[in-house]
Amino acid sequence: MSEGKWLVRLNTTLANVWINESDRYVLDFETLDTTFGFQYGWLPNMTVGIRYEERSVFGGILDGWIESFHRLTHIEQAGRDEVPHGRMSFALYPEGKPSISAVDEKGVYSRRLSADWRWRVLEAKSQWPSVSLGMSLDMDVYTSPLVDKDFPIDVGWFLGATERLGPIWIYLQAGFNWYGAEYAGGLEQPSSAWAGLLAVEWPLSPVSSVIVQYRIDEGAVKDFGSFSDPVHEVLLGGRWRLGKRFLVEAALLENVFIYDNSPDFGVHLGMSALF
Repeated sequence: MSEGKWLVRLNTTLANVWINESDRYVLDFETLDTTFGFQYGWLPNMTVGIRYEERSVFGGILDGWIESFHRLTHIEQAGRDEVPHGRMSFALYPEGKPSISAVDEKGVYSRRLSADWRWRVLEAKSQWPSVSLGMSLDMDVYTSPLVDKDFPIDVGWFLGATERLGPIWIYLQAGFNWYGAEYAGGLEQPSSAWAGLLAVEWPLSPVSSVIVQYRIDEGAVKDFGSFSDPVHEVLLGGRWRLGKRFLVEAALLENVFIYDNSPDFGVHLGMSALF
């Protein structure tokens, strides 16, 4: 982004969660994650920004679609077809601790403000890719009573690289996060976690492109079945430019490899405007 320019972004992701390990946990709900933010080209190679993010949980609308898709493709339902559609319910059974459950507790469970900084360290040359460093500070404005906070701020760092191979753009990013939360739903969380991302963008025309992305995140809690394993997520989507200022993006998200520690399916929509 050029110096002195503003970028306004609005993103929303609707995700369906169905995880059924009846002796340890049963999760059945949908989440809506909405982010609104500004970025500013502070210096020629540096941008700063602020974001507001709100996450909600509810029964949802995707159950029937996913069940029909599983039936059509002969994918195991894992008990999905045995419960009512649009249900919001979760139950956790930690070993040696009281069980935790909730039914129809719909609404906002997280609000946070974030500040971002990004510095392009190396410009793209024939011998090397473009390389960037970044940092984010995330402060909770509201969190669910199930989350115990030692410190209200999370801190993240990342190192990213962008390379062009013919018509294709390749994006790599490695991140590290330190968390202020210690417990969520009575389960102990790691104080820090790593993440990685690989994305490939293939332009179809001067105004559109297809994107395939793979992301891996360290497990969200300690010593609790599949939730302690890394989360693997694949995204397939596209971008469309509307004039010189506006960019629209849409994508489908799916968990892979380990199915019992992340959303089963999701839909992402976003828009950005440059001023």
